Amino acid sequence: MTWKILLFAIWTCLPSIAFGQTSCAPRPMLATALFNVGGLVPVVDGLSTHGTLIELFLSPARSWVIVETQPNGLACTVTMGHGLETLGPKVVPGGKPG
Repeated sequence: MTWKILLFAIWTCLPSIAFGQTSCAPRPMLATALFNVGGLVPVVDGLSTHGTLIELFLSPARSWVIVETQPNGLACTVTMGHGLETLGPKVVPGGKPG
């Protein structure tokens, strides 16, 4: 599935994303919708300084969605894109990894 088809499918199922708005739902519902629409699964997560869970969902086609979940379980899309690349370690001046 190409990224354009994936984006169209997400826009159809989660219409507010198409207009640059946030889509929110209970986290299990949002995660299920992302998986059903484009095979998106969470691959990275972490806690923000505000106490919210930040997750990166990734599809086999390398499309991605960032989701922020509040402590009460309400999850909202933050942004989305395509063509995610894995980068190697960065080296900063002085030769130390950064």
